[in-house]
Amino acid sequence: ATPFLVALTPRSVEVHDLALLTPVQAVQIGPADTRWLCTGVSNGSSSGLDGGRGAYGQGGADMAASSYVDHLYLSSAESISLLKMQPIEMQVELLVESKQFEEALAICSLCGAQARKGGIDVPTIHEQFGKLLHVRGDYEAAVGHFIQAQTPPVQVVMLFPSLLPPDLPLPRSASRSGGAAAAGGSAGDGGSSSRAAAALTHYLESCRPRIAALADELESGGGMEAEERRLRGVTYEEERSEALLTAQMVDSMLVVARLHCAPPGSRRWDTIDLLSGPNRCHGHSCGPLLLNAGVQYAEALLWLYRSIGAHDKVLSTLTEERCVGNEGDAWTRDEFYQ
Repeated sequence: ATPFLVALTPRSVEVHDLALLTPVQAVQIGPADTRWLCTGVSNGSSSGLDGGRGAYGQGGADMAASSYVDHLYLSSAESISLLKMQPIEMQVELLVESKQFEEALAICSLCGAQARKGGIDVPTIHEQFGKLLHVRGDYEAAVGHFIQAQTPPVQVVMLFPSLLPPDLPLPRSASRSGGAAAAGGSAGDGGSSSRAAAALTHYLESCRPRIAALADELESGGGMEAEERRLRGVTYEEERSEALLTAQMVDSMLVVARLHCAPPGSRRWDTIDLLSGPNRCHGHSCGPLLLNAGVQYAEALLWLYRSIGAHDKVLSTLTEERCVGNEGDAWTRDEFYQ
């Protein structure tokens, strides 16, 4: 059992982790002039807690120390309520149904062994919480939960339809219309758009090594065992195509998201580093965007053309007019001719 501390505040009964003294759960209660909190223990005795002003009192200490507590009585002048301990999985299920994801995850974190034993799907809770935060416009917090849930990249990318190039090939599992609907509206103003781009960049940077490794494995003939493919109803060619398209989407969207980060040009060196190394960027989607980004992205554009084997475009782009300028970190005339 995990030791805990129960505190009565004017509008809630709070459960705290005794070791860290951090809140784990809050049971909301209506207002009342005075309330008392009493414990029910196996030997029939009880200890009271006058919580009208949120004081812990002797009752709080007894509740934390006793290993026999299985329920609490919350009383006021008008009513008496019974607060009974429930199995972890039941508590988490009720919290998730009421969209109290933060409290559900806090309980799972505090009672990790019991949560795993009860079969609680913690990654799914993270994913549901992430989608709720995304709808609220808290993109940074949302992608943090997507990372913990290892949400498939295509599902996360489809939540940002305003950043998605129209001609980018997508994995078979993607649906543009479904993604736009799930987004609950795209970020319209520049500030929201740049925040969305920064959050998506963080997510893609986190998942890119894993996605690239899977694509490399399938390109070399690896992947799922034949029996697992049979059970899932997919062929090797389908699995390979899905992995390669996902890797191409991740690399391409990483370039796109970085281009939308604020201030303009702030992720130039990261983009050059991506394109100058092994990558699977889609040239027809990323090329026009890099070209429109100005001379400070000329070097990144040249690396893109080189990586996709478009040597004729390298030669046509490698001119002073297209590569030299005074914007940000663009090449100077001397640097261009070195």
